[in-house]
Amino acid sequence: METGREEHKAKAIEAALALCEGRPDYVEGFYYFIKSSGRTKSYRTHSAYLYYVVTFLDYVDKDPSEITFDDITSYISGGAFGEDVSGSYLVAVYSALKKFFAYMVRTKRIKENPMEGVERPAPKKPELVQRTYLTPDEIKKCFDVVNDENSVYRERDRAILMLFFTTGIRNTCLTEINVDNVDFENHCVYVIDKGTKPKTCYLSEDRMQVLSEWIERRKVILGSRPDPKALFINNRGKRVDSISTSRIVKRVTKQIGHEISPHKARASFCTNARKSGIPIDIVSKLMNHSSVKVTMDCYIQDQEEEVKDASLKAADYLNF
Repeated sequence: METGREEHKAKAIEAALALCEGRPDYVEGFYYFIKSSGRTKSYRTHSAYLYYVVTFLDYVDKDPSEITFDDITSYISGGAFGEDVSGSYLVAVYSALKKFFAYMVRTKRIKENPMEGVERPAPKKPELVQRTYLTPDEIKKCFDVVNDENSVYRERDRAILMLFFTTGIRNTCLTEINVDNVDFENHCVYVIDKGTKPKTCYLSEDRMQVLSEWIERRKVILGSRPDPKALFINNRGKRVDSISTSRIVKRVTKQIGHEISPHKARASFCTNARKSGIPIDIVSKLMNHSSVKVTMDCYIQDQEEEVKDASLKAADYLNF
């Protein structure tokens, strides 16, 4: 498996340009604008900013010249994301939109900047961010939903959900998996997490079968078209982007009455792994976290009952 930073960067750029396809020229123009910016050098930031802007434009569904101050403030207040979105995410969205509309004014595509006067969101205190996750029973219902669907992409969507809920990998990480990263002999998938961190995701035989079924279906869908190497492809035969995978997860989980994002699927894996008895330090390694504290503070849910039980057990040595 090729793990070089340059290859990963090339994939990210390819995915970003794919996100621009079929959209007005100012979308791609904005991408090159932020790439040339001296203050925003990270290619991951370039892709994230583009994603935030495209998601916003799809949400408001207006020509940029018609977008208002109210459209923006309503969006970044969190109304479009749900109450459990983190403050840091809203700040990132704000920064991306601010740069986008500055670009639109500078290139004279719009006369007035609707970001004028829009205040930067205040990051929420960690204890106020209510994160959600799906229980094992709810996750099983998600697979029931997909299995009942009559779609040529059923195998793909099932494989995407399987990887999210059984490995805890990040959305961007999943979209960058290639077919040759799947190792059937050793029952694992090789991925690159956060741009530079190699990670091996081990899977059971049944779960490898899910990938096998999708790869066979993928061959049929591609037909005589060029093979993009990507494990997961869209209806144009190209690598899926993080917006597409987000829509798949949200579409399926909405049908069980508990709509979540791929990030919450990651939190579900983390929480359920801990609840199953896996030591927290091992869970942290599975998540590729920098520390156990990150795992505990940001991902593990419903800890209060566990803390209560531990407190009672810790005092069992006293006989009164």
